[in-house]
Amino acid sequence: MLDRSSPLPLYYQLRTLLLDRIENGDLRPGDLVPTERELIDCYGVSRITVRQAVNSLMADGLLYRQRGRGTFVRRNRIEQQLATLTDFYEEMADRGLTPSTRILSAEMIEPDGAVVAKLRLGGGEKALRLVRVQMGNDEPMALDISHFPSDLGERLLKEKPVRAIYAFLEGIGVELDWADQAIESTLADEFTARQLGIKRGMPVLLVERTVYSADGRPVEYTRAFYRADRYAYRICLNRKGLAPSSLAPTIPSFTNEF
Repeated sequence: MLDRSSPLPLYYQLRTLLLDRIENGDLRPGDLVPTERELIDCYGVSRITVRQAVNSLMADGLLYRQRGRGTFVRRNRIEQQLATLTDFYEEMADRGLTPSTRILSAEMIEPDGAVVAKLRLGGGEKALRLVRVQMGNDEPMALDISHFPSDLGERLLKEKPVRAIYAFLEGIGVELDWADQAIESTLADEFTARQLGIKRGMPVLLVERTVYSADGRPVEYTRAFYRADRYAYRICLNRKGLAPSSLAPTIPSFTNEF
């Protein structure tokens, strides 16, 4: 129960109680949180106190509200560490999820200037444009728009690798080495929202990546839109370029969204 003699505000105490219920599994992802009236009656607090507590947890990404239905516990967000070059299939498999892909289109195109520059294509050279919805446990996670140089694109079209493309490329002799990657926030347009099962205008993570082979050749240019409510990135930073201490904390595979 709440301690009215405590210097901690009542809303903060209520927030802590609800957080404890989430962390100990009493309230699981997808569960309906008690209503305002139920919380008021249970803890003897005002409506303002309840709303402050609930809104605080919503601001931390632990709860979300659906109009006409109530307030629910959010699912955990998938977290990728920015340390190694992996594709979506490898990321999902590493976290114990079943990856799958829905291919929306795969065709050789006349690339625009951005793709020509990123892949260093010659004049008149075509590129493969591969548009996919990437899923984990059958839930849409990302809309992926990838481009490949024509020679690799033709192999991909011919052999149609269903699973990890990076493993396929390595299997045909392409030694993947490193990638230049940028991440920014943006808002989902109508097409992206429809493919990801979210509302238009919701925030998404735009990940732009160019992958290079060991000989310095760009072999893939990707723009992928990840659901911000299901995906996060984490970076381990070192002080002055020093190697991390053996006492550095282990970064978990999952975290609650912010």
